[in-house]
Amino acid sequence: MLPASHLAGSSTNPPATVVRALSTFLLALVVSLVGAATSHAADTLTTDSGYTVETGACGQLGQSDQNGVYYTMCGAAIRRWDINGTRLADITLPSSLLNARDVAPSPDGAYLYVSQGTASPARLNRQANGSYTLDATWRLAQFTYWNTKWTPIGWALQTDGRGDIYVSNGSYWTGAAVQTSIAKYHPDGSFVTAFGDYGTEPGNWIVNMDVTVSRDGRRVYVGENCGTACDYADPNYSASRVTRYDFNAGGTYRFSRIISAQGPMDGNKFPRCTSAGATHSSYSLAMDYAENLYVTSTTCGMIQMFDTDEDPAKDVFVKTVATYADPATASGIVGVKNHYLSVDWAGRITAHEWTRRFIPKTIKVPTLPLPALAPLPEPDTTAPVVSAITLPATTSKQTVDVTIAATDDVAVTEMQLAREDGTWGPWQPFAKTVAYALSDGYGAKGVYVRVRDMAGNESNAVYKTVSYAADGGDGGAAPVGDKADPVVSAVSVPVLTATRDVSVTITATDDTGVTLLRLANEDGNWSAWKTFAAVTPWQLSAGNGAKAVYVQVRDGAGRESNTMMARSSVQPDAPAQPPAGGAPDATPPVLSKLELPAETTAQTITANLTATDDVGVAQVRFANEDGTWAGWQTWAASKQWKLTDGYGAKLVYAQVRDAVGNESAVLNARTSFAKTAQAAGPTDAADPALTSVTLPATTAVRGITVTLAATDDIGVTQVRFANEDGEWGAWQTYATGVTQQLTAGTGFKVVYAQVRDAAGRESNVLFARTQVTA
Repeated sequence: MLPASHLAGSSTNPPATVVRALSTFLLALVVSLVGAATSHAADTLTTDSGYTVETGACGQLGQSDQNGVYYTMCGAAIRRWDINGTRLADITLPSSLLNARDVAPSPDGAYLYVSQGTASPARLNRQANGSYTLDATWRLAQFTYWNTKWTPIGWALQTDGRGDIYVSNGSYWTGAAVQTSIAKYHPDGSFVTAFGDYGTEPGNWIVNMDVTVSRDGRRVYVGENCGTACDYADPNYSASRVTRYDFNAGGTYRFSRIISAQGPMDGNKFPRCTSAGATHSSYSLAMDYAENLYVTSTTCGMIQMFDTDEDPAKDVFVKTVATYADPATASGIVGVKNHYLSVDWAGRITAHEWTRRFIPKTIKVPTLPLPALAPLPEPDTTAPVVSAITLPATTSKQTVDVTIAATDDVAVTEMQLAREDGTWGPWQPFAKTVAYALSDGYGAKGVYVRVRDMAGNESNAVYKTVSYAADGGDGGAAPVGDKADPVVSAVSVPVLTATRDVSVTITATDDTGVTLLRLANEDGNWSAWKTFAAVTPWQLSAGNGAKAVYVQVRDGAGRESNTMMARSSVQPDAPAQPPAGGAPDATPPVLSKLELPAETTAQTITANLTATDDVGVAQVRFANEDGTWAGWQTWAASKQWKLTDGYGAKLVYAQVRDAVGNESAVLNARTSFAKTAQAAGPTDAADPALTSVTLPATTAVRGITVTLAATDDIGVTQVRFANEDGEWGAWQTYATGVTQQLTAGTGFKVVYAQVRDAAGRESNVLFARTQVTA
């Protein structure tokens, strides 16, 4: 039998209720801790002697491109510095991008990948004039993990020196179940591989936060927010982990080690804030060009530095770069919080909530251009096959030789064995013949074998029996004529189901006849043996989401078959299942057209769709510009859909699927939600253009007049401003001269401006500078 520990361990996602509860708790914790961090005037910042400190920094997450240009997110703008630390012009984000916290550049800076909170990341494309515009067609593909399709979501992104993208999927608490993996993509948005999962075991995490990667893409580090609990007093407390994964010959990544301090330290059951190498709530990670790793120990108010190496054993804690102590809790766990950290190639650190930059006194930057990187092999997705295992029919010794015949398109690298109770032993290097100890006591004994390759693809499991007797005889284990174990060759369940009650279709053979069967869900608890039937009713485990069904049969002599598994997913909005029979439907539908009205004065509109499928389109779903999908609904060529609140330009996404769950590509279309319909006359066919922004050269007061020039085919109606902090003010009535308040203090100031028309179309962004002299 398959053990419960295998089925319900690191490969099991938490129920949606657990995710929602965890989301609520962690978000409340963040709010309370950040609030506590700002409530004491006597907080003390201590910095390592190798750094100088600059105040007023703004930068959440980010990284450098392969020219050394450093990008970091600051409110509604991306701030930039060159390789020598000289400030470059900011990049203003399109207003349609929401909750942006991280930016990851392509190697040449031509593309900027931007996180969007609960929506999939977006891409900005550099134009000939150096500005960046939103790519409306680019998106990351859904990825399949545990036989279920997932949408890539996360506030943390990273690119390597080849331009491949790493997404800390699930790191943003959405209040719904997501696959908490690291997902890797090619620049075109095609999926490469995913690794890691929800769990307390080494190599997994409770809440995966930031991700950072070596330039060559061979080492990936992941931060975690609280290992199991965030309070020292909690019996389940553990320091949050910084986990390393390494690229392997199979083209995927495997857990290598935990580099942050774990276990008993300093006479305590677990690391404290002052323990060397401890990280408590590792919200942010970043690497400089020398591949030093910087980690926020957010709960403790610290920034930690590790030295990393190609050899995992040589990853080591170096020092604490900075500590921001809160005297009100100096003897406890809480320091002044900093959740966001980003680092450029020279090791200049931006700590967003501390509003500080830590500048190394010794600056080292690489010589450009950098050496080219050889391509990495694509992931091996083909599982090995165990075609047969051989062991003696009878034995008088408890240890027998098990001979394994297994093949793989690359190489079989590991094997795992289990006795008849299904409790798997550890993975061990593959060998064609291995000595294996049977279970205690004479009688019929069983051996399971399965193998896997370097990429972690697991084979089928093959099962054989042997008679263990004192004299080496058959011990009456099987009647004359029964020479073979039964074989389960196929198991089928609905891919999607709206109810837990399903039919399981089983194909099984035996030389004397299959007589009994039993089933188990992903918890590994087998049902009682019952009379075999090719189609048998079964109830899936409670709750929505991915499910597994395991099947095993036996013959009249008690010989047991291999175990075979099939996957399903319980979704309340799943379509009705198609009639049984015929080849499985593996062809996704095609959504070829999504049409919206060009303009609407009603928030609810009619969306017209054109879609085809080889069997039939069953359902459709929509999302607005925030990327949050509504539930699936019955397919129709025309559907009603509600736009987001507020007048202006709107974006709608649509996707369809067939009855077995094959999903189409996603299309989008735009409309304009206007307060009143345009009068007969010119159609609003273009965005407005902001042609100039003028400020006085100097000023002795903060309240100044901004002079604007803008054009539009139907008329400019509104304007908004931002100062150098990048935080936009509210939209206000447009005029050629509008008052704007500068930031406090003397010196050079910057004002950004943007206009829009009555249809909500927004212009480019321009800025101008002035100097406050008094």
